[in-house]
Amino acid sequence: MSWSAPPGARCPSGPAAGRYLVSVLRQIGYRASLRAITSPLTYWNTIDNSRNRIQVGEFRWSEDYPAPWDFFGPLLSCQSFLPGNPANLNDSEFCNPRIDARFQQALAAQARTPDAARLLWANIGREIAGQAPWVPLYNPRALIVLSARVGNYRFHPLWQLLIDQLWVR
Repeated sequence: MSWSAPPGARCPSGPAAGRYLVSVLRQIGYRASLRAITSPLTYWNTIDNSRNRIQVGEFRWSEDYPAPWDFFGPLLSCQSFLPGNPANLNDSEFCNPRIDARFQQALAAQARTPDAARLLWANIGREIAGQAPWVPLYNPRALIVLSARVGNYRFHPLWQLLIDQLWVR
């Protein structure tokens, strides 16, 4: 098993996290090795290309639109897997034609029966999670210290402190 560590990533990542992950994988019986890549372009061209046979790496995704398809479509659908292509976003190489058919069913239901579509998306999400194309390595944490003079604190899971929402006395 090989791990590619992205350059300049926050949280537990990079070569130190890679060495730790490799040691844990070895402890549980995997033959693991680390390949640290220092260039961001080289990292993504390496990890995205299925010809390189990278089995573990760090990948982050932020939705630009809060809809299930915006997550599932580009990352976990059969059409998103581009074998041997460095522009591939489906790094897990996940492709399940039955689940893809359910994607289409949920997309079609969104306009006419949004509540039914939400249930379909939730079931699809659970089924994909059960097949574990990804395994989370950590949950990032943020420390935010505020003065008693600050009000209207708002936290966003992606952008963290929403500074434009604060007021100061």
